[in-house]
Amino acid sequence: ASESHLADITQLLFRSASQQWRTQKIAERKIHLAEHILALAYKLDEAFEQIRFPTPVGNEGSEALANMEASGLVNAHTDVELRSRLMSPQVAVDRVAKRQALFDELNDLIATSRAVFGRETTKQLEILRHERGKIVGAANGLAYMIKNPHRPRSEQQEEQNFRRQEKFEDIIWGTDIDGKEVQIITDAVAALDEQLSPLLRDNHELNARN
Repeated sequence: ASESHLADITQLLFRSASQQWRTQKIAERKIHLAEHILALAYKLDEAFEQIRFPTPVGNEGSEALANMEASGLVNAHTDVELRSRLMSPQVAVDRVAKRQALFDELNDLIATSRAVFGRETTKQLEILRHERGKIVGAANGLAYMIKNPHRPRSEQQEEQNFRRQEKFEDIIWGTDIDGKEVQIITDAVAALDEQLSPLLRDNHELNARN
């Protein structure tokens, strides 16, 4: 009987230790994912600032021209002024493309984030992904307007065209007067920091005590 009782205790202790090990591993994976998400959010915040920098930097101008020629957007007969106007949205598209690895990483994290942290954290990541799509879409839309101008038939249509182009530019460069385009990203990163930083602080404090 005593041997049986000892076996039961041993089995109970084993189950308890096994459960503690699994709980610890789940907590460690959760902390690792939180660190990954926050680190990526900070990198994306910086990336969006770089994408929205208002003027070409380094070789961006020549690279944009080469990419426009390769895509057929311009050719040897394209007016110099038109080339210059098309360069601005092309630079934005090129900047996004150079940072595609970050956005691929973001896509990979979204599904994992939903499984571990739920909808609210995932929502902020989806906002960051959506902003990338908005910038590319606005840049392509602006390039189309510049390349295919339509003579307005009325003052109202002229005003509409102007507002449409202004909206595209605001999205690309974050130049809207009220700053909403830039604030969308700032708010998303801040929300992720608010949601995930407490978990990391608690873990650091626990490790410090141990």
